[in-house]
Amino acid sequence: MTVLANAGPLTLSEIARRTDVNKSTMYSLLVSLTRSGWVLRHPGQKTFHLGPELMVLGRAAGDQMPVLELARPLMLDLVEEYDVPCRAYRRLGSVSVVVDAVLRGDISPAARGQQFPIRPPFGAIFAAWDPPDAAEAWCQSGNSKDPAGSPEVLREELAGIRRRGYSLMLSRENDSGTEELIAQIMRLLDLSHGRRVAELNDLLKLVENTHIEETSLVNTTRGAKYRVRAINAAVLDTTGCAVMAIQLGPFEKSLSAATVKRIGERLRRAVGEISAMLGSGSAESRTR
Repeated sequence: MTVLANAGPLTLSEIARRTDVNKSTMYSLLVSLTRSGWVLRHPGQKTFHLGPELMVLGRAAGDQMPVLELARPLMLDLVEEYDVPCRAYRRLGSVSVVVDAVLRGDISPAARGQQFPIRPPFGAIFAAWDPPDAAEAWCQSGNSKDPAGSPEVLREELAGIRRRGYSLMLSRENDSGTEELIAQIMRLLDLSHGRRVAELNDLLKLVENTHIEETSLVNTTRGAKYRVRAINAAVLDTTGCAVMAIQLGPFEKSLSAATVKRIGERLRRAVGEISAMLGSGSAESRTR
């Protein structure tokens, strides 16, 4: 990638020579990178260029470099403390892009550059801190046929996130529908860019029929256990809008409501410190 960034576009032979890698090996690598959208091949000139996936990631990372530098130590601490993956997301239009990731062991979902649609039930951590008209547009884009996706429910969801300063994606233990959803998400993350777009549409259809929600934990059952897919907190700018989201999870073991709340508070406070460094108040001080 560095060779293409500094000297591209280049032919296969030129890339192999500059990297001191066998041509057949380099060809296999370039084919894989092309399928993933990281590299483009000119059909006429037979040269290779940086692909659209890298452009999206580079734009997001470049715009957010100061906040990424502030977030990285926090992410390392969170992974060390809870032994689960931690990612940083940047919003680009109607999608969120993974701009940094600290993973553990053999867990490797959502590598840098992965994109996800900001559409209910996803992206609430960004919508919660949007201006009122944009937040309402997110609420209106939910599945009106599903009671959990109605604008009224989604408005309450965003209000709950603003009160707490973090969002949750979880389900009751032994919820088979959620298990299938999580399995599909994990499979999706290994797909190439071209297939990923189509698979995301199928995933959203599955979500509409699956009991997985962002919740305030108000109605959790005492003593019940929950499968936690993600806990998210937003880094806010001086206008009170989310410039980046830090996500912790998924958690392999089921957690009690009290434990989920304790971890959420830990994440909220830590991310709030980053917001303060950027000149913003913490999430809790931005409640509307």
